[in-house]
Amino acid sequence: MRDGVRLSVYLYIPKGDGPWPALLEQRYANARSLRVRNEFAKLASHGYVVALQNFRGSQLSEGTWVGYRALGWGKLKDGYDTVEWLAKQKWCTGKIGTFGSSQAVYAQNFLAVTQPPSLTAQYMIDTGLSLFQEGYRIGGATRPNRFKGMGAVCRVPEHNDLLMQQWYAHPHYDRYWKQEDCARHFDKMNVPCMTIGSWYDFMCQGSVESYIGRQHRGGPQSQGNQKLLVGPWLHGRFNKGSKVGELQYPENAEFDLLGHMVRWFD
Repeated sequence: MRDGVRLSVYLYIPKGDGPWPALLEQRYANARSLRVRNEFAKLASHGYVVALQNFRGSQLSEGTWVGYRALGWGKLKDGYDTVEWLAKQKWCTGKIGTFGSSQAVYAQNFLAVTQPPSLTAQYMIDTGLSLFQEGYRIGGATRPNRFKGMGAVCRVPEHNDLLMQQWYAHPHYDRYWKQEDCARHFDKMNVPCMTIGSWYDFMCQGSVESYIGRQHRGGPQSQGNQKLLVGPWLHGRFNKGSKVGELQYPENAEFDLLGHMVRWFD
């Protein structure tokens, strides 16, 4: 990154000579499980280099864990730097797309605001815009306990304790939280995006508002180039069966995410 910190990136490169466009997901969660490796290898088989990066300070990535703050429009721009690094590799065409759900969607919104020249399109699932509204105070209630366990993903677990102390010091929406509110910067988001939302998701509001904001207040490449699909799912459960709680939906309620995403980027 621009400050010399090295972030962990797992690359899945298609067979053949290339070059290929690249797809990037940024997350703090484990990137090394067999399930993840199989999913990303399958995506790469469709003709894309797939890059999976862990946030600064999480898993094997160096640096201090600061949540999403290093990904956006502040002094550090880890998302921007990663996109432009990928674009310069000899196996890349220079076109970069981003994808992912939940934590990876916050990262995508932060990234879009920074406008890396090589960012071409995005695919977002269960979207968050404001860490205050859709994280710290979901539905208006302060819920910091949801994030106490984040120390387990940190390279230095104590870094999460320090982050939680900052959150506790700002119980209301103030200047601190404005620094992590992507909804204030739709005018800087300037790429086509497919947004997938879930009606029973605690972040459903973020998915709908992200689509509306980009479609009507985004940059010239954003306005009119947004798509939204909302289905009968829970958070991150769009391909985990057709039953939601006591509600039984038809079998076609399951969603072919991989096929749909490949068609979008193609």
